[in-house]
Amino acid sequence: MKETRRQISAFFLLAVFLPMLALSSLHIHEAPQAIDTECSDCVHHNCHGHLTAIATWAHECVLCQFLTLPMFVAVILAVTVYINVCKKFRAQTLCICHRAATLDYYLKQTHIYSADNTETATPGYVLLNLSAGTDVQIKGKKIAELYVTADNLLNKGYQSHLSRLKYAAVNVITGRRGVYNMGRNITFKVVVPIAF
Repeated sequence: MKETRRQISAFFLLAVFLPMLALSSLHIHEAPQAIDTECSDCVHHNCHGHLTAIATWAHECVLCQFLTLPMFVAVILAVTVYINVCKKFRAQTLCICHRAATLDYYLKQTHIYSADNTETATPGYVLLNLSAGTDVQIKGKKIAELYVTADNLLNKGYQSHLSRLKYAAVNVITGRRGVYNMGRNITFKVVVPIAF
C-alpha cells in the first residue's frame, strides 16, 4: 500500500515538474514588461541580491520565477541504444549478450542565482558512453561474466552545474577555475558466481 502511494505521489510530482521545466526553458515573452530599473539582471529576470528590494520586479510570469530557482540542473537530452542479442564465439565459450551506447547532451545553464557569486553559468557539453558484457561458459555452464565500460569516451572537459567543486581556486597549471569532472574512464568488471 505504501509503495502504491509513493508511486502515485511521484507520478503527480513529475506531472507538474516536467511540464514546468519544459515550458520555462522554451517560452519567450512577446514584449518585455516595463521595469523601473537599469539593472541588466532585473531586465533578464536573473535572480540576484537586491531583487527583493525592488517592488517593480515582481514579475507576473510564474515560469520566469521558476527559472530563478538556485542550483537548478540544466536540461538533459539522453539517447541510449541497447543490443541484448546473444552472439556466441569460440565454440560457444563467449556469449556477448549486452552492448550499449549512450549519448548525453547537457544544455547550457544560464538561469542562475548570482548574488555574492553564489552560482555561475555552466556551458553545455556532450558525453558519449559505451559498454559491453559477455558470459564465459565452459561446457554450457556459465563460470563468469565480463564487462567493459567506457565513460566520456571523447575525453570531454566539463563541469557539472550542481558540482560545488567548480568554485574551487584557479588551477595554476591549466589556468582553469575549479575541479573538472572525470575525463575518459575505461573500467573492467569480472563477476564470478559462487554457489555454496
